[in-house]
Amino acid sequence: MQNRIAVALTKSRQFCNDAGANRTEIAGSEDRCRCKLKADDYNTTLFNLLKLKDSLGRFTTVSSEHFQVRMETNEAAVYGPRVVALLEQAWTDLTARYEFTPDVPVYVEI
Repeated sequence: MQNRIAVALTKSRQFCNDAGANRTEIAGSEDRCRCKLKADDYNTTLFNLLKLKDSLGRFTTVSSEHFQVRMETNEAAVYGPRVVALLEQAWTDLTARYEFTPDVPVYVEI
């Protein structure tokens, strides 16, 4: 059992190191990454990271006293203020009920 846990932890650390290197690589040169992807169509990690990076432009952040809500820009225009109002009401109710105040800001992604 101990050996299986050690192997799983080693694989997990390696995945995190690879993912961190890929994020750094994308931040450094998006063009280079796209060229690498053309050379290796089966690099799923790089493909997914580039796809994620491309989708981030559709999002905006709606902020309040305790929250930062990340949502699509067109949705934020429609119901962003209502989301923030509901979250602030929940903050008031739940911090009183549980006598616990989380660190702010609390990040919410929709």
